[in-house]
Amino acid sequence: MEIDSLIKFLAAATVLIFMPGPDILFVIMESVARGRLRGFVAAGGFASGVLVHTALCAAGVSAVVASSRCGIAALKCAGAAYFLFLAYKSFKAEAAVPNLEGLENSGQSMLRLFSTAFFMDVMNPKVLMFFMGFLPQFVDAGADFSPRNQILVFGAVFMASVFAAFSLTAVFCGSLRGLFLKSGFWRAEKWVRTLFFAVLGAGFLAMA
Repeated sequence: MEIDSLIKFLAAATVLIFMPGPDILFVIMESVARGRLRGFVAAGGFASGVLVHTALCAAGVSAVVASSRCGIAALKCAGAAYFLFLAYKSFKAEAAVPNLEGLENSGQSMLRLFSTAFFMDVMNPKVLMFFMGFLPQFVDAGADFSPRNQILVFGAVFMASVFAAFSLTAVFCGSLRGLFLKSGFWRAEKWVRTLFFAVLGAGFLAMA
């Protein structure tokens, strides 16, 4: 595998990662509202979701799904349902200022945050399309590495890039946290978060 291919892939992946989307916006909201530690956990969840896409791409499953209209439609509907469920949970949540210290030290809360970010990544059809349509362009059929192993390497590079980029985002946005500890912010944050997930869900549903 050529080192030039890895560098070019890393450059393209970095541009894609920092493009506005549900993942980086979620990390920003968590870091600003609840602290950089939760931003790190969310970053880990999104990075872990890449494992699923990498495995599916290496196994050829994503190509089969992407070649089927029904498969793509089903994936988009599942993503829409998940984001609409998150919108409902945000709508039902209390808008009061939480106990941030207790929240940050709660293993159960962190696990819930990690799993939310993980499934947001897995259910995002745009990530699937990236691994199906973009990543294979960097695979060299004449290289010493088999195409499958090359995909695994590219997937690992992408996963590390996601975690690094989102962690840096969490550090920067988490430093603003002290500005947002008033009850008015939490009332606004509840509705922004609810609208954010609802728009994502409606958008995926419209694409199905």
